[in-house]
Amino acid sequence: MLVENVVAQMLTAAGQKLYFYSNRDRRANGGGSMEIDFLLSRSKLEEKRNVIPIEVKNGIRVAHRSLDKFRTKFADYVVESYLLSVHDLKMKGGITFLPLYMAPLLPGGAVAHHE
Repeated sequence: MLVENVVAQMLTAAGQKLYFYSNRDRRANGGGSMEIDFLLSRSKLEEKRNVIPIEVKNGIRVAHRSLDKFRTKFADYVVESYLLSVHDLKMKGGITFLPLYMAPLLPGGAVAHHE
């Protein structure tokens, strides 16, 4: 939770409005549940695809089941996806993995849009 709070501070200081997503599926024993740490939106609201989900991981393991479920469920609205962690920059499976310190650059800035 500490790392998520630091990222929230960095995003807020960069002028972002922060949202989150949580869906608890009690029937699926947690298998259908998902939680996204942050949702950002592009400023262009005339475009349908303007949601940017961001997951924050503070350990070595960077599983992203919730992010994958969210991207599938809301594919018509997601423009790009990010996972912030202690690891280096990489792009894989439609997700941009960024080091935690790059949080203030989301979205835009030095981070390129991948459409």
